[in-house]
Amino acid sequence: MMKKIMLLGAAFLVSFAAFAQFSGGDGSAENPYVIRTNADLKLLAEYVNSKGDVKTQVNWSKGKHFIIQADSLVAEVAIGKGGNAGFSLDDGVKLKLTAERYCTGERIPEWVKYKYYTVMQVGTKRFPTGILLREIYSWVESDVLLNEAFTFQGSLDGNGNTVFVNVASGDTTQLFVDSNGEVKNLHLLPYSQKTVAKVTEKPKPIEVKPQPKQLPEDSVLEEKYRPTHHTPDEEGGGNVIYVEKPKEQNVDSIATVMAEEAEYVKGHHQFAIGVRGGMASFLHNFGTQDGKWELGYTGMLDLQYAYYFGKKTPKKPSWGIRTGLGIGYASSSAYVAVDDRFELNDAEGDLIKYHVTADPVRERDARVQMEIAVMPSFTYNGLFVNVGPKFMFPLYGHYRQKITNPSIEAYYEKYGVTVKDEVITGVLTEEHQVTKGKWQGAKFDVTVGAEIGYEWALQNGNGLALGVYADYAVYSGYSNPSTAGSLIQLTQPGLSAEAPQANVTVLSLSQKTAKLGYFDYGLKLTYHFNFYQK
Repeated sequence: MMKKIMLLGAAFLVSFAAFAQFSGGDGSAENPYVIRTNADLKLLAEYVNSKGDVKTQVNWSKGKHFIIQADSLVAEVAIGKGGNAGFSLDDGVKLKLTAERYCTGERIPEWVKYKYYTVMQVGTKRFPTGILLREIYSWVESDVLLNEAFTFQGSLDGNGNTVFVNVASGDTTQLFVDSNGEVKNLHLLPYSQKTVAKVTEKPKPIEVKPQPKQLPEDSVLEEKYRPTHHTPDEEGGGNVIYVEKPKEQNVDSIATVMAEEAEYVKGHHQFAIGVRGGMASFLHNFGTQDGKWELGYTGMLDLQYAYYFGKKTPKKPSWGIRTGLGIGYASSSAYVAVDDRFELNDAEGDLIKYHVTADPVRERDARVQMEIAVMPSFTYNGLFVNVGPKFMFPLYGHYRQKITNPSIEAYYEKYGVTVKDEVITGVLTEEHQVTKGKWQGAKFDVTVGAEIGYEWALQNGNGLALGVYADYAVYSGYSNPSTAGSLIQLTQPGLSAEAPQANVTVLSLSQKTAKLGYFDYGLKLTYHFNFYQK
């Protein structure tokens, strides 16, 4: 009896000594165990199994703390329940996204990066080393998802045979084993294998040769089974599993997938619907008159089609041609002074010299217009530039103007008399103070347009683009060479004494403008539908 007690005590001391070789402490929060190598993990498995059945292991694990500091950790640990633990996802798993590109090769926008996302799936036939993130439903290469090694600190609290790990951000994440004996969240360990094989039967205390198992094409568990070693628990309650590094690793990468796809992508079609808005001007040219124009507003809805030639890869530029049709609205304002002189003869042939004045006349012009664009297009790494001619066709134009403080002064040369606010032969009535109506003459403009912006790739293969634009008319079909000197026109007085008053006409400022042009600029938001030609 004494001999058995001595042997058991020696075995306990040996196992404890073996564990102490790597523990680096006593398991307390102040002096936690340290795991640095695969050998450390194996020793941990042996040590935990030496504690006895599951209940004993759980009781021992409460309050224990450890640190994983590994540069190349290729083994996993499962506590309790036994069995070769299989990889399983937990909706509570969140990873910080630090990758530069999605698995599709498209660049990840800055506003998407550096946030935590829920892991939805690991691995698929197309992206065997990818991780699907739930919130953005996007595949990201797992090797670059966490681009730096972290030191994880946590505690073995034994509740449901789980380990809770405090990651660098301060979040607490469930790790290792759940109540079904499945390993949880192993991809959070730096450089650990992302999947391990699953065996539903209770493990035997000997080396087991794995049997092949058919899995679905897109199974989360896509991998080759590999041998496992089991450290037995003599009392049969449970054990800790040490999983060897697989001898063969998947050599596929997103770079390979992108290279293969680029070989059969010959070009792509793009349909776009966009809205834009900004400032505009009709560039009123008043000839000899003293006037000036002011900016108005513009908005347009446009539909465009583009075709890009050759292979499309993120690191190579793409060239294409873009055309489209747009319908929009533009406005512009103009000011012009009223200080004009002209002469008329009355019914008796006597000369009357008129001097017409008023406060500066303000007119607001607007038009509905149609745009047809044909532009070469260039894209590179999300950036796009479109430059080329556009044809602008005014569909409807209208004006509204206001004349204030008008004055008509008449000088009768025969009598040498000047009459201010002359209301006998010339008058501007109240109904002429504000006028509005349609104006004609603007046939079309030829402009040079430029659009520059950035396209964010979406997970459905389409894109959302934001940019700036500008257009300037190099040719305008509108001109008015017979521009009169004033907006207020007086005709010859009546021929009879009973109707001596002159006729007064108020004209549109645009109708009396020598020449018009066009200029606009602003922001443009576009949604791109991409169709790849294989």
